[in-house]
Amino acid sequence: MDKKKLLIIGGGVTAGVVLLYLLFRKKPDNSAQNPDWTPAPQQPEPPNPWKVLLTEVGAILKTRREEKEADNNLPTAAGAAVEQPSYLKIGSKGYKVTALQKWLNQSGASIPVDGDFGPITRDAVIAEQQPFSTFQIMYPNSIEGHVSKTFYDLFVKSFE
Repeated sequence: MDKKKLLIIGGGVTAGVVLLYLLFRKKPDNSAQNPDWTPAPQQPEPPNPWKVLLTEVGAILKTRREEKEADNNLPTAAGAAVEQPSYLKIGSKGYKVTALQKWLNQSGASIPVDGDFGPITRDAVIAEQQPFSTFQIMYPNSIEGHVSKTFYDLFVKSFE
C-alpha cells in the first residue's frame, strides 16, 4: 500500500480511538473536590400544548357528564309504571318552559311566553294531553299536567 492510504487509515483509527475514549471515560466528581460546587439549575419544561388541550377537554366532558347526571336525578313521579322524572311541572322556570309555551301556542293555545310554568301553562298542557287515557297509552310514564323528558325531547326541544 502506498503511504497516503496508510496515513488515512491510521488517522481514521486514531480518531476512532479518541472518540471511544471520550465516550467511555469516567467523568470526575466535582462535588468531592469542591464542597461549594452545585449543579446548574434545570430549566422547567415548557407546557405541552397537547397535554393542556387534553386537560381542558377532559374538564369540559366532566362538566357535561355532571350536568347529564343532574338531569337524570330529577324527582320522579310516584306510582308511575316506569319511574321517569317529571321534566317540567308547576314551578319550573327557564328557557325550556319558554320553548314549551311556544310549542303550546303553535299547537293552538293562547298563553303568554314568560318562561314560568304556572297554572295557565299547566291548563294548556292538560288540554294538549286530552283525553289523558289515550295520551297515557302513547306515553305510559306521563303525569297529567306535567311534561316528561321523552315528550319534551320528541316535540318541544326544537323550539329552544
